[in-house]
Amino acid sequence: MSTDTFRGGLPVLVAAKAAPVVHEEVDGQIVPQLSVSTGSVVGDLAGRLSVSVVASAATPQDTQLADRHPDGLTVRAAGGQDVRVRFVRHSDETLSQQRYGLVTEILWQTLHGLWNRWNEPDFGAAERRAWQSLHTLNEDFAKELLAQSGGADQPYLVHDYQLALVPALLRAENPQARILYFHHIAWPGSDTVELLPDRFVADLVGGILGADVVGFFAERWRRNFLRTVEDLVPSVEVDHAAATIRVGDRVVRAVVEPLSYSPDAITGMVGAWPRELDAWAEDRFLIVHSGRTDPIKNAHRAVLAFVAASEHRSVAGARLLLRINPHRMGLAANAGYLKQVAQVVAEANATFGEERVRLLVGNDRGLTVGCLGRADAVVVNSLVDGQNLTAFEAVAVGGRTPVLLLSPTCGASEVLSVGSLAVNPYDVSDQAEAIVTAATMASDERAARFARMRTGSEDHLLPQWTGRQLRHLEGKE
Repeated sequence: MSTDTFRGGLPVLVAAKAAPVVHEEVDGQIVPQLSVSTGSVVGDLAGRLSVSVVASAATPQDTQLADRHPDGLTVRAAGGQDVRVRFVRHSDETLSQQRYGLVTEILWQTLHGLWNRWNEPDFGAAERRAWQSLHTLNEDFAKELLAQSGGADQPYLVHDYQLALVPALLRAENPQARILYFHHIAWPGSDTVELLPDRFVADLVGGILGADVVGFFAERWRRNFLRTVEDLVPSVEVDHAAATIRVGDRVVRAVVEPLSYSPDAITGMVGAWPRELDAWAEDRFLIVHSGRTDPIKNAHRAVLAFVAASEHRSVAGARLLLRINPHRMGLAANAGYLKQVAQVVAEANATFGEERVRLLVGNDRGLTVGCLGRADAVVVNSLVDGQNLTAFEAVAVGGRTPVLLLSPTCGASEVLSVGSLAVNPYDVSDQAEAIVTAATMASDERAARFARMRTGSEDHLLPQWTGRQLRHLEGKE
């Protein structure tokens, strides 16, 4: 869908915290390119819509580009479309680890239900200062979006939890604006949300309710959001059957739009499978676990389950490959997670007396695709995940009709349950039994399950997901 069909040709403005560009240095100059990697959903969306993107100047490369292009710059998408990117400058204090780092960690822990509750969370002066910086960051975005606005009916797509306050800020200045907010991560029950201070809850939920449409990857998250609003915002009226929220004289719709993967991010990508890995795996049954350095990815339990499953003769010769890409390693939790996984891998191999489990750490996308392409089974046992695109990528690139072991607490399970094996992310024995089931599954059943998952995935490719967002804004979905 092209943007010139929306409300008389007003261009869509997209807001995202991270700029959807990759930086390449040519002759000492930073040359930006639109990112369509599997991790840059907004970049791919922007390229398909030929929209204008407003994003933070959060890295030194972003800042260099912002200095060179104070009025924004044009980036060419893979399909030839021009995408306008304008950087928002924030104060160093706003983006500091003490402010932005802390507040995003508060939101991440809360919205994924990760607090242990007996000694965390604690909310004091530092947390309130951090929350105020979230306000400042969102105000910076709203100011820039309003400056770029083309009129009263301006359409906005606001993406992800870091910008949850933006919809209400836009609404206050432009009551006629059309706003869709898409929430990319999990949303917990109201009993978890209310761990936050009352002011935080009011700001977070009230900010989101400034939108006309609130999007989620899964029904589970939409259902939790509606219940949160009903329980914690008594001034509004929730209709669960219609999935609507009446806020004064406005009606906010909550919608579910799963996303599988972007064809542009997958098509043409050559999977790497080095000789060393081939010699290690040979033609043995290969189980792959892939994810970033984040405790929710749960790789250590996959190792424990593999050790337990290896007592069964069908798994005795199998191999487990852990593919972990470093992400936000400055966070103690992420660094600790990688250390924990490495320790569990070492202990497993000591138990086996040989290297049956291998840990590969790095950000080479070709290698990740190669690992998924070679897999006979893929374990996605996340504790909780808004969607988990890896599960869909495994189906997209799988060359050996892999069996998918998938947590029901991943948003992806609502699409892929037609062929996956459900595993409890906390139950190592359950995961071990699923590994044995995968290893002993007849080839015709594997093929049938895989075909159902691939067919289901094709209904939720990024082009369809993108188009449906605009149709939701226009009230056509």
